[in-house]
Amino acid sequence: MALQSLNFRNSITKLSFTPGLLAGAITLCCGVTASLLLPASGIRAALVGSTVGAAGVTILRKRQEQDVKQIVETHLESYLGVINGEVITLKNQFQQLQGQVKAPAQIQIAQPQIKPQPVIKAKISSQSSSQSSHADNTQSTNVADLIAWLNTRNVKVESAHEFLPIDDIFDNLAVILGENYTILEPLHYQIIKSLQTGRKFSFNLANSSQKSVSLCTQFCQNLHNQSLLDSYYYDKKQKVIHAAPQIGKAEITQFLNGGWFERFVYKKVAKLLAAQGLQYQYLRNPQIVFQNGDKFELDLLFLVNNELIWIECKSGQQSSSALKSYCERRRKLAVPKEKAFLVGLKLSDVQIASWTELWDITVTNSNDFLKRIRSAVRCSTDS
Repeated sequence: MALQSLNFRNSITKLSFTPGLLAGAITLCCGVTASLLLPASGIRAALVGSTVGAAGVTILRKRQEQDVKQIVETHLESYLGVINGEVITLKNQFQQLQGQVKAPAQIQIAQPQIKPQPVIKAKISSQSSSQSSHADNTQSTNVADLIAWLNTRNVKVESAHEFLPIDDIFDNLAVILGENYTILEPLHYQIIKSLQTGRKFSFNLANSSQKSVSLCTQFCQNLHNQSLLDSYYYDKKQKVIHAAPQIGKAEITQFLNGGWFERFVYKKVAKLLAAQGLQYQYLRNPQIVFQNGDKFELDLLFLVNNELIWIECKSGQQSSSALKSYCERRRKLAVPKEKAFLVGLKLSDVQIASWTELWDITVTNSNDFLKRIRSAVRCSTDS
């Protein structure tokens, strides 16, 4: 088809070029002839010759138009034939493809989403010290000893948290936040406030130390990489973080509002027990039912050397009624006071000392809980 197009252009070019030269030649010849035949007439003879030449040119142009029209019609018919043949070929190929494809494939683009954490009724995690310190990376249904221990206290476990791959993301972020909370607390507060208002926030680091700038920007980058921040930008010149949390995701909101602290405590305790070379079984967020029908959700249960360690983790303020409720649950679980812990994120050393004295439960904080639990585990090992 390209060759035909080239031939067509060449034909038109020849028709356009040849008559032009021919017209000039005819006009010149007619003028000269008239001058020779009518030497006495002078200018009039030249005019007559030119007129005759012009008439000849007009006739040639008419002939040229007819030739061009004929060439165009011929080439158009040829083009239409070629196009029609290609259409038929494409149609046949398409029909062959339709025969090969039995059903149209539907492709769905997976959106990065963080799914809610379900609870289970049969699968409950277990961990041995011979395994990795990442306690929640190894799943097992071997929690018979822990379930049996609870059953002897007339406590039934209805369900517990099942490990999901997304737990690794949340747990690792929780460890970063927990281990650096002294520095990250103001930034964390801004994120929580932004969650409540649904607006973007700016966090000024102009007067912060280099370590603080590094920790805050890295933490925000981690949150953004895992879709916990919808947007994030750090203005290096002004030293200002501009960000917005992910709105409308319940699991993200729950994590940032305080769920992270429970994960932080869990990871730290699991690492401690593994480092001590102790075998243990554990439950995260077990839903339990006491003999009288009362139902509660506990935070963390560890069974070490056939003794239960119960840990409640609270990132907010605690009321007297809440403390009283914890004490009642401890008695129903038959857990000794030194193995029942309320870990408060923002409790002062004075508070934990006085509350432990006043209430029938061991109250501790984020700086002191590992020391207390290490002591409780040592007592279990020695007994």
